Amino acid sequence: MEQKAVAPAIDADSMHVLILAALAADTAVVVLSFACGLMMGVSVATESSGSFGVAKGLGWASIALGLAYSAIMIIYQIKVGPRILLKGPVFDYDLSMQPPIVLAVGGYPVSFILYLWYRIRKRDVV
Repeated sequence: MEQKAVAPAIDADSMHVLILAALAADTAVVVLSFACGLMMGVSVATESSGSFGVAKGLGWASIALGLAYSAIMIIYQIKVGPRILLKGPVFDYDLSMQPPIVLAVGGYPVSFILYLWYRIRKRDVV
């Protein structure tokens, strides 16, 4: 089988950094969300306002990282542009956003907007 010679992409390094940042942000969202849920349980069990404050802070940090993840993935997809399928020497690489990623990229901002809309309707702004 003949080995194909593949020229490196000019922007491969910046795209690599973007995708690693997105992976780190999404992982942090999961960890912070879990910690937030745990602290909410502690605050209810102990009736502690301090624990509730920590849970609230973790929740806001999770929201911020979710929005950062969405922004990073949108920038990444813009940089990918029309290069949806890259031919490699052994494997082809599909750079299109898979359905779970599309849901996350759209879900984080939409859920944040719905939360703000709910709070404004209650007249209890953040």
